[in-house]
Amino acid sequence: MCLDFYVLEDESHQYSQLHSLWDSIPNRFFWGRQEDPKAMSVRTFRYLNRTLTSTLVPGSIRVKADDGDEYRFYRPGVREELVLDALVHLASKGKADMRTRNGEALVSVTFSLYELRKELAARKHTYNLDQIKAALETMKRSSLKIEDPIGEFTAEVSMLYEYSTNRKGRCYVLFNSLLSRDIRQLRFRRFNYCKAMECSQALAHWLLKRISLRFLQASPAEKWSIRLSTIQEESPMGKYARSRDALKKVQAAFDELFKRGVIAESDIEPRHEGKDPRKITDALCWVRCTSRFCTEMKRSNQLSAQSQRSLPSG
Repeated sequence: MCLDFYVLEDESHQYSQLHSLWDSIPNRFFWGRQEDPKAMSVRTFRYLNRTLTSTLVPGSIRVKADDGDEYRFYRPGVREELVLDALVHLASKGKADMRTRNGEALVSVTFSLYELRKELAARKHTYNLDQIKAALETMKRSSLKIEDPIGEFTAEVSMLYEYSTNRKGRCYVLFNSLLSRDIRQLRFRRFNYCKAMECSQALAHWLLKRISLRFLQASPAEKWSIRLSTIQEESPMGKYARSRDALKKVQAAFDELFKRGVIAESDIEPRHEGKDPRKITDALCWVRCTSRFCTEMKRSNQLSAQSQRSLPSG
């Protein structure tokens, strides 16, 4: 199946696609210590007015040890997130098609390891071929289970359904059913991939994606807000023992997004327990976006509408 509807006409290679459900799942990636045999992570998140639970199960990866090969458990981390972002970008440039597995059409991306390494290096993320292969293998062997409390929705998928490479370095991956379904059902929108990949802080990277996915009617006059508790639950940042440390992390991410020309203004309004200013229970974090970013959002809205009209009914 041709995926022309997913391809972005972008000679600058600045943009890529975000996906409605897939990019809302909180614990697809982990920003802390990746190696941990007991590191099953469970988070809750909101999607289309529903509360869902996401469980990440680490992948069992064979590694070299002093007394021979052994298996260790790894969670997908920052490296895996960047590699998957680069693969989605390649797909949006026309390198994707569909392959059927177990009766379901999954999105396939064909590439070379050198091509993927070059794409990452162009965004100032330098990994060697072994590191890239390890990232792909970690995603293939890690799994996610998504469910709601009343059992109306359940899905269990590998981070990558399939990954294969040959001796010449030619590869293909199959996206899992959740990501493939978002693409088939046109639940995606354009965002500034280049700016996201340039972010030196993982939380700034996540916030830029989140704003791009949720602030659909962006206007320089309007505020976009999110609670600290939501950031801690729905981003890979996780919870800090002290709320003040978490607020410093959010402020640093806002400072970077200001530097990148995404936001023009921001503030963090702590919520205290009673009248004690030392006890922060939560905080309202808000931003106003730049005119340029809002213009990009309006263009993304137009492209999303065009995609909806491009496919035949039924």
